[in-house]
Amino acid sequence: MEPYIPPRDRRGTRTGFTTGTNAAAAAKAATLALLGGAWPDEVAVRLPSGETTTMAPVACQLEGGAASCGRI
Repeated sequence: MEPYIPPRDRRGTRTGFTTGTNAAAAAKAATLALLGGAWPDEVAVRLPSGETTTMAPVACQLEGGAASCGRI
């Protein structure tokens, strides 16, 4: 399978993942930590193109019944 390459915008730029993709990865990691009691090393996120990418959670906190996670 060839990797998905998103189209360039009018200025010819194309970099990184959207804020929504990063937020989805962080939310999924926090949910998995709450359910399992430990942070996953990485989470899989499905992109609008149908492809799946994996991302590592960073800046994670798990305290009591709350979890928060950030992505850079």
